[in-house]
Amino acid sequence: MINYSAEVVLINNYTVNAILQNNFKSESVQLMTVIDMTQEIVKEMITAFAGGGQENATVISAKLNKVDTVVTDGDSIKCDEAIKGRIREISNASDLSLILFPAVGEQFESDALVMDVNESLTIDAGNTIRLVCYSNGKWRF
Repeated sequence: MINYSAEVVLINNYTVNAILQNNFKSESVQLMTVIDMTQEIVKEMITAFAGGGQENATVISAKLNKVDTVVTDGDSIKCDEAIKGRIREISNASDLSLILFPAVGEQFESDALVMDVNESLTIDAGNTIRLVCYSNGKWRF
């Protein structure tokens, strides 16, 4: 006989699937998952900050982000805080390139390179980039 039990708790806008137990042949398996319920899923009609730069760049914080307005090459956006488990996809639907910054004090990395803290990426017109945070403070592309 397989006996499953589960408990779901909401703590400070986070859903915690606290316990999932499978009592089969005296074995017990526990699984814990935290889901950020404050995260917006889709955001469209984003306008990049005119003139560029990290400090005043438009902050993107949804899982799926579509930048529609880039007035001049080099207008900028920046990621919200890189927290382990977050995913950001950014599509540049404009006709111009835009600059993507990490949050201040954070960085981007890939298999091929680790970029300097606060170093930016360029997203060319019509392109999309996917970022995943595996460790706090670093977005992986």
